This record gives sequence, C-alpha cells and structure tokens, in this order.
Amino acid sequence: MLIPLVHGINRPAHGKIMEEIARLVDSGVINPLIDPKRFTIWDVADAHRHLEARQAVGNTNRLF
Repeated sequence: MLIPLVHGINRPAHGKIMEEIARLVDSGVINPLIDPKRFTIWDVADAHRHLEARQAVGNTNRLF
C-alpha cells in the first residue's frame, strides 16, 4: 500500500483508506499491534534478529 502512495499512484483513494483506518483506530474498533521494542537505523541487524526469533509483536508470519 505504501509504494503507490510514495509514487503518487491513486493517492486520493489511498488517502481515503488511510483516513478510514485512522477513524477506526481512534474509535477503538480496531487496535493495531505495535511492538514495544524500538530500533534505530544503526540497529538494523538487531531488529532483524528480533523478527527472525519471532519475538516481534504483530503480523510477521508472511516473512517466513
């Protein structure tokens, strides 16, 4: 979804989708899972190890 946004492909339609997602999150209808662990750009290797060890919170099953 982000690649079309970055390249400006159908940006208005994607903007509406993002607004709807934000509304659903704000209203509590959906709750995004966000891993509490944070990594800097210099910690990319640690971030990959965290993901590969399946310690990351969220939908990571498509990566393996």
